[in-house]
Amino acid sequence: MKAFVLCALVFASVNCYRVARSPTTMSPADDTLTLLGQMKTNNELPASSAPENFDKFEKFIRDFKKSYATKEELSKRFTIFVENLKTIENLNKGEHGSATYGINHLADLTKEELRGGLGLNLNLGKDKLKPDPSP
Repeated sequence: MKAFVLCALVFASVNCYRVARSPTTMSPADDTLTLLGQMKTNNELPASSAPENFDKFEKFIRDFKKSYATKEELSKRFTIFVENLKTIENLNKGEHGSATYGINHLADLTKEELRGGLGLNLNLGKDKLKPDPSP
C-alpha cells in the first residue's frame, strides 16, 4: 500500500510539473488564426476568393507566425496575399527554368510596402553621392 501511495505521489508531481511548464496563453499568430476562422465561419472574407487561398493564407500565418490586430487588417492582408498569389502564379507560368516563385514572409505586403520597407533606394544618382571628406 505504501508503494502505491508513493507511486501516486510521484505521478501527480510529474503531471503538475508538466502542467506548470505548458504554455497557458496563445501566441499572437494563434489569436490571428482564431480570428481568421471566425471570419471564415461568418463569411467576412472576400467571397471571390477560392477555398484553397484561405488554406494557403492559414498556412502562411502559421509558418511565418503572422499576427494582425483587427478584422480589418486581417481582411486587408488576406486580399493582398491573394493578389500576390496571382502574381506568383503568373511569374511561374512565364518562367523558363531559371527561377521558381513562391510564398515567403513578404507575401502579405503590397508593392509599395516592399519598396518603402526594405531600405533600398535605387533612385540614388551620382549627383547625390558625396565624396568622403576624411583624408
